[in-house]
Amino acid sequence: KQVLLFATTGGLLTISDLPGDKEEHQEPRPVTFFREENLKVAHVSCGRVHTVFLTDDGSLWTCGSGVYGRLGAPPISSFPHLSDPTQSSVFMLQATGKEDQVVPTLVESLADSRVAQVECGYDFNLALLHV
Repeated sequence: KQVLLFATTGGLLTISDLPGDKEEHQEPRPVTFFREENLKVAHVSCGRVHTVFLTDDGSLWTCGSGVYGRLGAPPISSFPHLSDPTQSSVFMLQATGKEDQVVPTLVESLADSRVAQVECGYDFNLALLHV
């Protein structure tokens, strides 16, 4: 289970356990990663076992379970018309990567694009890009 509280100032709190936690937590705790990286979170979306963060500069970060390519880790596969950010303003994050990420990790395949919006599904994400 995961509960994230998002403030319009870009702050994040989690009430659930973060990956790698050794003990259970029931009180809200700050998610400090983005503040430490001097990034402001503009939007958060949670899937079944993964989370996507959109920062105010349009970069996309993911963490959680990487099974089924949920995290957009390379190599990007299938849906060529939806997986090439130069060909479409809609980008489906589907990859063959299976690595779990404990801390948010930049989606490298979109590093040269500016993401406008992102939403998580059960086991996938969909990103709308500025073109």
